[in-house]
Amino acid sequence: MALGWVGLVQVAAALAPPALAPPALAPPPLVVRVDEERRPVPAMVRADGVRTVSLAALARALDGEVTVPAGAGAPWRLRVDSLWIAILPGDRRVVAGLDTMPLPVAASRAGDTLVVAEALATEVLPALGAGVVYDQGARELLRVAVRPVAAASSPPSRTPSSAEVRRRVVVVDPGHGGRDAGMVGMRVNGRTLLEKQVTLAVARAVRSALQARGVEVVLTRDTDTLVSLADRGGMATRAAGGLFLSLHVNAASPEWTSPGAVRGYETYVLAEARTEAQRRVEALENAVTRFEEGGADGDPLAFIIRDLERNAHLRASVELATLVQDGLRGVHPGPGRGIQQAGFRVLRGASMPAVLVELGYGSHPGDAAFLADPVHQRALAVALAEAAVQFLDRMAVAAQPSTRPTPSPAGPPPAAPLGSPP
Repeated sequence: MALGWVGLVQVAAALAPPALAPPALAPPPLVVRVDEERRPVPAMVRADGVRTVSLAALARALDGEVTVPAGAGAPWRLRVDSLWIAILPGDRRVVAGLDTMPLPVAASRAGDTLVVAEALATEVLPALGAGVVYDQGARELLRVAVRPVAAASSPPSRTPSSAEVRRRVVVVDPGHGGRDAGMVGMRVNGRTLLEKQVTLAVARAVRSALQARGVEVVLTRDTDTLVSLADRGGMATRAAGGLFLSLHVNAASPEWTSPGAVRGYETYVLAEARTEAQRRVEALENAVTRFEEGGADGDPLAFIIRDLERNAHLRASVELATLVQDGLRGVHPGPGRGIQQAGFRVLRGASMPAVLVELGYGSHPGDAAFLADPVHQRALAVALAEAAVQFLDRMAVAAQPSTRPTPSPAGPPPAAPLGSPP
């Protein structure tokens, strides 16, 4: 029987192969950035929307290592620098020393590796002070590869100009002041420890130590007075400083387990707070605005421009924070609590590498006694000054032009005629 036109179309449609669905797009990877190198870590997205990564791939990108347990029921271990993190399959928590941190989903086995929530990299590692900071704007995990400084005996490749010498300016910001006492700590030798007094004493000692090393210093305050957070960063920018150090004293939350036992030092860079503890410190240090008048951040365009500038300084700020933590390790009786990140207003206005240093916990008897002692205040100041000078030296080396010969603008030499001797 002859088929009509409609019948032919129906037969052809029945015989045609089924249409292929468009391939699903792979989710964007987690990017680990070490200096100028970007190392992608493939990511997977679960049905509930949680992003996960391979623990082995994450370790490779961070120059770390993974220790696989010999038997069932034992935790896997991730090492990043000197930090070891225990991860147990099926558990939504990870353990590092005395710290236990939550994850959005439990780790799970996948062949010969372990699949973990991406939050291990973007939230847990920065909170534990693993030498990484998550840049939310660029969606990159920043890891600093500290550059060695040339030996002192090596002659400089060129003589710094007078303008470069003038740029060796460090702006030191003693936190709080005036009506804002900041943290009110324990009593030491019959006197209550006040954050505003500790930070001013240490800042003055930092100034003396830096001036002895030939570095110009600007203090945002040199007396017991209140300076707004916006003005502090603005003073740093107007001084054309090479770096900005904001000094503070921490206090444990009464809601923590054994708050009186918490002690140590930590250094913050300006980035989005990723944990509840970071958001708490951010709120404490930004609370000074209640004593300020006005407090407008300016027009939106200026804010966007400043935000772009801060992103450009984030990696340098992480490197500065690394040097500060390394320096304080040699003089502080408490543990190093790592490099942290939060949105401190005092750092927003500083158009340069900037860090906020929590010198210790005034709520801990040992830290409080240490911070109240002028001898120990000077030891802290020397460590901070040495870190600042090392950072300025590294930046000067990085800013020097390359000594490699540049190619001739005329291009490569003409090719020899065919058959010519080599």
